[in-house]
Amino acid sequence: MSEHSVLTIRGELYAKAASKDKDLYIIGGASHYDLYDNPTTTDKAVAKLTEFYRRTLK
Repeated sequence: MSEHSVLTIRGELYAKAASKDKDLYIIGGASHYDLYDNPTTTDKAVAKLTEFYRRTLK
């Protein structure tokens, strides 16, 4: 799948998300698989999710 196709799909999914409190967070240079066992990318993703959960889950 081309990078253009991936970006298009991401944009479509973001637009369809019902919540107004949403964010499309892209970690440059990281693939889907890097989020499983690469501490550099995993730490960035977890930090972003932690911020979101602290703000929204009360």
